[in-house]
Amino acid sequence: MSAVAQEVAGVREGSPEGEVVGSIAMAASQWVLSLATLAGALVVTGVISILPKSIVAAFDWLLPSLWAAIFVQFTVRGPQYALVSLGIGFRLVLWSGLPAWTLVPIMVFALAASSRGADGIKLLAYL
Repeated sequence: MSAVAQEVAGVREGSPEGEVVGSIAMAASQWVLSLATLAGALVVTGVISILPKSIVAAFDWLLPSLWAAIFVQFTVRGPQYALVSLGIGFRLVLWSGLPAWTLVPIMVFALAASSRGADGIKLLAYL
């Protein structure tokens, strides 16, 4: 995005002018993204308010469905990820007693540690 803005403005990359143009382009992009997100949230809120309750209740399954899709994607890449994530997940959910909001970050760091090999597996033994 910055390179495109510099090209359109006719300035050289790496020059002081190029840095200014690139910074302005990134800031403008963030503003446009924020406004588009706000507009989308307002539209979705309006649409959800007119939907029947049975359809709105189906949205409760959206996040678990996304997590399942990600899980399957990693399982296809390597079945060992499935075994590790299921083992850690069951241990955390059933026996940890931790609040639900803490489980996702713990799972992310645990899986990252397990992907590091033997040292990660030693670290997981403490969970």
